[in-house]
Amino acid sequence: MAWNPSQRGRQALRALGALCVGAGSLLVAELPAGASLPVPQQPVVSVGVQRLNVSWTAVPGAQSYTVHSTPAGLSCTTTLTSCAFRHLNDSTSWRFSVVADDGGGPSQPSPLSAKVPTRTIVVVAGQSNAAGAGAVAAIPGWFDYLAMTANPAADANVRLTWFQPIDSTTPIRGLDAQTLPLTAPQYRGWGSVGTQYFGPEIGAGRTLYDAGYRNLVMFKSVFSGSILVHREDWPHLALWDPTTPGYMYTQTIASLRQIESSFAQRGVRAYVGAIIWYQGESDTNPAAAPWYRERLGQLITGMRTQLDVNARAPFAIIKEDMLTGYSDNLARGATSLVESQQALAANETVRAADDWATWNLPHVVEVDSRGSALIGDLVHLDMVGE
Repeated sequence: MAWNPSQRGRQALRALGALCVGAGSLLVAELPAGASLPVPQQPVVSVGVQRLNVSWTAVPGAQSYTVHSTPAGLSCTTTLTSCAFRHLNDSTSWRFSVVADDGGGPSQPSPLSAKVPTRTIVVVAGQSNAAGAGAVAAIPGWFDYLAMTANPAADANVRLTWFQPIDSTTPIRGLDAQTLPLTAPQYRGWGSVGTQYFGPEIGAGRTLYDAGYRNLVMFKSVFSGSILVHREDWPHLALWDPTTPGYMYTQTIASLRQIESSFAQRGVRAYVGAIIWYQGESDTNPAAAPWYRERLGQLITGMRTQLDVNARAPFAIIKEDMLTGYSDNLARGATSLVESQQALAANETVRAADDWATWNLPHVVEVDSRGSALIGDLVHLDMVGE
């Protein structure tokens, strides 16, 4: 068994060695700092919701431990045998090593821990155009967008899950961490129930994969006809208002936490890397439109804060547009001139709110849907538009 002098004994020997060296004759060799401490064993990393817990076996004689990350950026010093790192909201695959210290100096670092796998969640939230309205069907002389991809690996590797309530008690859900392929069938809970649809998640997932992003999970939280600005005459279920707070707002956050927790149980760290927002059509009315800008700002800030989203993560707004539909209503005599003018003005107010968020809030971008291909109702995008 190796001799393990006490801390005071080592300090005395070092002092004596230094005196003797200064006197010209070395009687006792200088002991290297921490030389008597064994190298700590490889630490173990467990995953929580936006948290990594690093633990290790105690080292005899150690008074404290310091944990360092690879790549650099995370560290902690403790007298315990574990450290927790929180607010981890990027794609870094962290590894950790531990150094023990007996008060006289550090040991050699432990072997690095195993890499922690990550998943980047891209949220698609909003109302019917976010859900998808252009039916996936065999149309004579038409193409199947789902089958068209320049990179089949995207459909095989990008995963999908969703939360889409169809009434007050029956949600359509994906399988949380047991995610589905990107092009897995989705069935709309409104209109032609049982008909397969898709929204912007297909194009977004493919584009991100082609750009080099990996380990992606597309999460949809959508409700047809849902609104952002609270109205007493509107079902609470269809509400995104963060000040109420509305059902869709709270359930989206709860569902994402559930997904992150489910991944954590499998040893995978999942985090929200981007949010795509496609909503506003149902708020293009004189009562809601004036409040839309304020609520949109509160929604963006609230979701980023409550989901602990990285400050640099994009919030992408798909700018709604009801111009074609409202103009058609006027042309067909479905609405009066005054009603149409009010609706068109409200539409521009909501669109201006999207512009305001893009210009004034950090890392907010927008894509204008105006001019995109629509189905027959002149409100919802078809397969080409999506």
